[in-house]
Order: sequence, then C-alpha cells, then structure tokens
Amino acid sequence: MALSEMLASLQAIQDNKEHLQDWTRWVEVRAQASGAGLEPLVHAVEDGQIEGDVDAAFTSAYAAWWLPQAMDAQPELRRFSHWSHEDAIKRFRELDDRATEMAAGQVLSRIQHGFPAQDAVARRSELGTLRHQLGLQRPSMPIRTLISEMPDAFSKLAPCVLMSPLSVAQYLPAGQAAFDVVIFDEASQITTWDAIGAIARGKQAIIVGDPADLL
Repeated sequence: MALSEMLASLQAIQDNKEHLQDWTRWVEVRAQASGAGLEPLVHAVEDGQIEGDVDAAFTSAYAAWWLPQAMDAQPELRRFSHWSHEDAIKRFRELDDRATEMAAGQVLSRIQHGFPAQDAVARRSELGTLRHQLGLQRPSMPIRTLISEMPDAFSKLAPCVLMSPLSVAQYLPAGQAAFDVVIFDEASQITTWDAIGAIARGKQAIIVGDPADLL
C-alpha cells in the first residue's frame, strides 16, 4: 500500500473511531457466517442489497430454500393439487348441506314409534278415534275425553308438552301414563296447590326459580 493510501486509511479510522468496536464485531460475525456457508448473505449485506432486518431476510431465504425440499420429501405434499383440494371442500359442503336437510326427516322417522300410515289406521283404535275426530267439522269429543281414549298413543304423539298447571288439570286425565319429568320454570310464581296436579302426572320433577321466593 502506498504511503498516501495508508495515511488516508489511518485518517478514516481516526475519523470513525467511535464505530471501531462495531466494526470488530462485524468482522467476527462475518467470519462466523462465512464459516457456516453464508458467504453470499455476507456479500449481500456488505453490498447494501439487504435493507432492514437481516434476520428476517435470512429466515425468508432459508424458508425459500427449505420448503421445496420438504415438499418433495412428503408424497402428500408433492402430489398436492389445489384444484383437487378445492373440489373436495366443495363436495364436503354439498354433502354436509344434504345431511342437514335429511336430519329433520330422520328425526321424524325415529320418533314415529311404529305408527301405521294414516290410511291404514283401524277405526276402532286409539289413532282411529283421533282420526275420526280430526275429520269432523265440529269434533264431538272434548279434548280431555279424547286424550283419555288414547292412553298409549298420546305420550308417543306428544312426548313433550308445554302447558300451564291450570291447563294440565283441565286437559290431562289424572290416570294417564306419567311423563318422565315435569319441569317448572319461574316456580316462584306458582302456588303449591296449583302445582300438585302437574307433579302427580310425572315420574320426577325439576323446579326452577328464585330460591328466596321458593322459601
């Protein structure tokens, strides 16, 4: 190196002496990176080709190098086709919508309890009595009497009913087959003597209401 060049270099060091520590660190890191096979990254940094976060640039470059190899190593990924995948999703949605449409029919089918078709109902049977009353312009039988004529069929036709305690006493015969459970909501608004009739028509009862009012 010519004397003039050496003097210029020394002057540059003198002018940037506050950055000398950073430079020595960079030299150390550069040596480690080159030893790890990252010399192209070092040159890119020194040439100003990378702006901003070098770690992010390295991560992106590494991912771009690794991803194709990882995909080639997995048969599922190597044979992946986006149009086939989208077609499978579309087909699944169609089948799911179809299953939803069929669900209501399946539920009705399972709760029919083996009832015959309407035209096959015997005249002298519980369902025959109901069919006859429904066919009249003015039913001749009170609701309570009609229900009493269907001791077995009523609980199958109406496994769940929503009624007030007064309606229970008015329409449901006392000797009818007991419901599995009787549920009282807002029980604090029902007097005990009004609730007894409904409780007697169930195998068990669930009382829901304000505990303070119930006491």
